[in-house]
Amino acid sequence: MNVNDVKPIILPDDPVTQAGYILDRQTLLEDHYWTIEKRPSPTVAVNSQVGQILIKDFLWRITEEVGESLEASLIGEPLEKIYEELADGLHFVAGLAVITNMKDPFIKAWNETVMGPQPRGGITSQHTYLYDLIASLGILGNTLKMKPWKQTQVLTDEVYFSQCLQNMITCFLRFCIVCNLTHHQLLDYYHRKSEVNLFRIRSKY
Repeated sequence: MNVNDVKPIILPDDPVTQAGYILDRQTLLEDHYWTIEKRPSPTVAVNSQVGQILIKDFLWRITEEVGESLEASLIGEPLEKIYEELADGLHFVAGLAVITNMKDPFIKAWNETVMGPQPRGGITSQHTYLYDLIASLGILGNTLKMKPWKQTQVLTDEVYFSQCLQNMITCFLRFCIVCNLTHHQLLDYYHRKSEVNLFRIRSKY
């Protein structure tokens, strides 16, 4: 089963409702993934070593999906393949909001990027927004100070973490936009890929 096998549905037009739809779908997925991946719990505390390891793992998953979208573009894959990889990235972006129980930054970032001025496309813009995205991923990860090699751990400022999380989500969405993927298209691809993922869970893929 792939995204082309999923029948289209009528998706919400209101940006806040769109964001809520994604978070609800991702919560449904994470309710399965936390047992499949043998995580300690459905959500994790930002100020726990286990939580920080998982959060950083999600940051890498986002980076990898963006890398896969870039590779698909470089080797001339169809736009559908590029957009599917970005939708995969959105799964992990939303998943990060779900597992940290910080959904407001996702809703705010989604709403602001839909309602605000849209960035222009083109190769130069893609490079600029890709730089912003990679920087935001690194800055968010750097808020997590519980390093395995440290004997005295330092707590994370959770307010600052939340701000950096929202900025990262905004940067991800803006990168999708300059790749000529509208919010509604991204939502559509996200929905269809979430159906594929639920099918894979049921079939023990």
